[in-house]
Amino acid sequence: MAYKCFLVAAGQGDAEAQYRLATCCYMGRGTEQNYYTAANLFRRSAAQGYAPAQNILGQLYSKGKGVPLSYEESVVWYRKAAEQGNVLGCKNLGEAYFAGIGVARDYEEAVKWYRKAAEAGNAEAQYCLGRCYRFGYGVPNDEAEAARWFERAASDKDMGLILFMHRLDFDKT
Repeated sequence: MAYKCFLVAAGQGDAEAQYRLATCCYMGRGTEQNYYTAANLFRRSAAQGYAPAQNILGQLYSKGKGVPLSYEESVVWYRKAAEQGNVLGCKNLGEAYFAGIGVARDYEEAVKWYRKAAEAGNAEAQYCLGRCYRFGYGVPNDEAEAARWFERAASDKDMGLILFMHRLDFDKT
């Protein structure tokens, strides 16, 4: 039922409906799974400036699902999403800069984007920012600041085990 509603609204040019319809196509909910169709719908939504679609389109390019594999193109879309304040776009752009995938490695730029996502409550970005402080990537090494970000990330149930394991290593040094 939702698929049919999204189909009608997407056909009328609604960016959010195009995004939701793309998600249905990507996951095979209410329709056959089709990455190519999903990518085209995400692109239509993203072209209208819908930040969640821009971020997902970046992810599709980074995986080559429904589009040609292109790390450079993934960064273009992450940046568009991030510049609108999309938290996942900020985190993904930070990851691209940290790893030097699709852009030149730049730890300071990674920290900038991780911080935006971390301050918005993204646990993965909080963890990544803590790692930057822990090892001095793009910021001065600061154990107290690292611990603060790790603690914030640890409050997220999905990050708890990862941080527990990191904490064991953290306490050894």
